[in-house]
Amino acid sequence: MEIIERDLPQLIVGLDSLDESANYIHIADVKENTNYYCPCCRGLIKPRAYKKDIDYQVKPHFYHETGGCSDETYIHYICKNWLFEKGCKFIVNSVEYEVDHIEIEKTLHTSFGDYRPDIIVTTTVGKMFYFEIKVSNKKTELYAPKWDELGNDVVEVDTRYFINQKYKNGIPEFNLIYSDGVCFIKSYSRTDYEGTIAKRKLELKRQDKLNYKIQWERLDWFWIEMQKYIVGESTDENVLESFNKLDYSDKLWCYYTIKRKSCVDLKEPFKNNINQHFLNMLDSLKNDKISILLKQVSPKIYEVQCRTEFLYLDYTLFEEETTKVKVQKGDILSLDYEEDIRKGFYRLQEHIKQCENILKHVKHISNLSYVKSIAPHSHWASEQYNFHNLYFDIEFEDYIHNKSIKEKIGDTSIVSRNISESFIEEKYNKYKNDKLVDLENEIIKTALMNNQLYQNVISELIDICNQHDYLKIRVSNDYRRITLLNGCTLVFEYEYYKQDLFGEFENDIRELFVEYINKQIEQYEKIVEYVELVNACKNKMWEITHFDGNFITLYLLEPSTNKELKFKYISLCNSNDIRKDIYDNMKYLLEYAESQYGIRFVEVR
Repeated sequence: MEIIERDLPQLIVGLDSLDESANYIHIADVKENTNYYCPCCRGLIKPRAYKKDIDYQVKPHFYHETGGCSDETYIHYICKNWLFEKGCKFIVNSVEYEVDHIEIEKTLHTSFGDYRPDIIVTTTVGKMFYFEIKVSNKKTELYAPKWDELGNDVVEVDTRYFINQKYKNGIPEFNLIYSDGVCFIKSYSRTDYEGTIAKRKLELKRQDKLNYKIQWERLDWFWIEMQKYIVGESTDENVLESFNKLDYSDKLWCYYTIKRKSCVDLKEPFKNNINQHFLNMLDSLKNDKISILLKQVSPKIYEVQCRTEFLYLDYTLFEEETTKVKVQKGDILSLDYEEDIRKGFYRLQEHIKQCENILKHVKHISNLSYVKSIAPHSHWASEQYNFHNLYFDIEFEDYIHNKSIKEKIGDTSIVSRNISESFIEEKYNKYKNDKLVDLENEIIKTALMNNQLYQNVISELIDICNQHDYLKIRVSNDYRRITLLNGCTLVFEYEYYKQDLFGEFENDIRELFVEYINKQIEQYEKIVEYVELVNACKNKMWEITHFDGNFITLYLLEPSTNKELKFKYISLCNSNDIRKDIYDNMKYLLEYAESQYGIRFVEVR
């Protein structure tokens, strides 16, 4: 079993039994051959270095015979013996508090991550403390951002004396390790209240303000009223009245100074009074067109939204300027953000003028004869995007197939700030021209499809090519293009043009295609002849295979093994001299074999 006792304080007291009436026995009063028990874990402990007639290198103390106390055991011991019920008392920095209730190892969520104090103590005056057991070896400085956001004081329990404190029957006393944004690594002593006011007055004097004496007087009245309140001679209303007369900067200074004092019940009213300056500033910006909304988006972040809304068709459009405001220490909404908020407000005023002009353009465009509709992309988009960044869908219409019925000719999208009549007109002309071209193509397609002479020529050409599997006729969907293919190779292509006269061009294209087809057939037959001739060579060096249509593959072979050395694809579709083309490629393969393999072939005539 791991002995963890070395990490905990040395015990100088123990229990003489496990009964409820057990007594605490100091190490100086122990007796030999007597059992003692740990007041924390109830385990058996024994005295060490306790005999007065012997010099030891360690101080007298009890030790666990086996095992030891865990961190969790210490926590529960502290709770059970000191903070276990309502009414128990403790002292923090000389201030005595009374326990209302406690929570053990509860996880708290902050924007900086989770935090789980060993003990959460809520006092009868509503103040909350986080207790950290020192034996846990927590690094306090790493928790500062979380503590700052949670806003409650943190206390460290020094276990090196705490467990022995019970023997003295005193109220346990603890020191702050963190409070109001300050992390105290060493012991912390509170600053005198009057001294802090005097320090503030000195700061005002150094600033050389003309009215600093007036501020002095107000601070003095506030201090006097606070002193009366502390001894019960004044009310919180009187204190708040004197606080309200202070300058804004003095309110902040006093709030941060006194909130660590005993007047904790005034903390919330002071904070609300200070934050009212921020709210009043926002109210001063409102007008008939612009509304101001303060929205909390996270525990420490607010957004100030300056917003205007206007209607178009059944859409509610808006323009908005947003300023993020980070809550200052003590949940204060600082006026330091006023300049940024006002800049956003003035930008919104300029945007409103621009948006009003844009909306006039939009309404004018919607009345154009060729604009069927102009509207935001969707209701969802109009709720998500500022008007000047909102896309509008525009649909165009005109008379194309029928002079009495308009039809859609196109649509487009454009961000509202770029909408102009010139852009709309340009788009309309393009879409209409495209539709007129489409109409002309439809007419030509119908005419060609119903041109029996033309269709007969196509059928005849297809029948001719079907007799030769390497020739194909392809006709486009609009019947304007006829293509002759030899395998994958384009041989000839015809495309109908408006100047071609029906009844005349049909026979012309027939003769052209027949001429090209016959030439391909003649070439194919010559290719077959040369293929057979090469493949019959006695030297067994060459072999030709058909690849596709009038394509061939020429192979150079090693005569003794018949192994392929090199091959080459050759297109003979448009060859004027098939024999020469084959011969030139043979020479190429021979030269390649000599350069790559060192094989030299000698031509024998």
